[in-house]
Amino acid sequence: MISQAKRQRLNSISALNMLKLARLQIRALITVLILVGIGTVFNLTAHAQYKSYSYDYVNVDIEVLDDSTVEITEEIAYRFDGEYHAMFRDINLEDRANIDACKSNSALQCGGFEFVEILEVRDNDGNVLRQTPEDDFDYDSQGRIITPPDEYSESYVDDGVNRSLRVQWVFSEPGIDFDNQVYKFTIKYKVYGSIGYFPQEGYDLFYWNTIFGDREETIDDVAVNITFPEDIGLTEDDFTVLGQG
Repeated sequence: MISQAKRQRLNSISALNMLKLARLQIRALITVLILVGIGTVFNLTAHAQYKSYSYDYVNVDIEVLDDSTVEITEEIAYRFDGEYHAMFRDINLEDRANIDACKSNSALQCGGFEFVEILEVRDNDGNVLRQTPEDDFDYDSQGRIITPPDEYSESYVDDGVNRSLRVQWVFSEPGIDFDNQVYKFTIKYKVYGSIGYFPQEGYDLFYWNTIFGDREETIDDVAVNITFPEDIGLTEDDFTVLGQG
């Protein structure tokens, strides 16, 4: 059974990535919009020191299932130089600016979903991390969540415009001094209620921000793979990929 905390209702639009899934009995038409972006990392120490990071690569696998749910696996690889402690991923649950825009302009393509379920989180070596219960959270002097390195945390972040589910892994509370090294973690989650049906227009719609735009650094390499429940006879002419960032 999925916890109530994970059943976050969303009446939002995703303004960046769009996948139009044609029904098997109708012509196949797919449009994917990809905007490169992702969450950030943080440093737990207060003293200043030289450091930098970028995203070495981000791989996203999207599997559309027979029951209309969608499973998404994100492998996020950072290139660190200097001392770092943790990394996190914010999954946007509600974008109030987009909601207002959608209400005021009926011509906008409005997507959305019902809720997200985190299935698993893996560390740099591919080991599955345990979820830390909220009652067991520890906090640093700046109020940030601290968990053991073999666990991860789920919490909710609201900046007044966006409400997000934050998945965070503190891989070392003391910190690791990296020398231009790659470190990664992997998140797998399921999205419910994300596919819209438009029989009059002749397509079904999966509207999703494949890679979020709230990142602070560049991504050197991005790969997005989409798997359908069965062959729907797509050709290159069925795809349009637009991107920025």
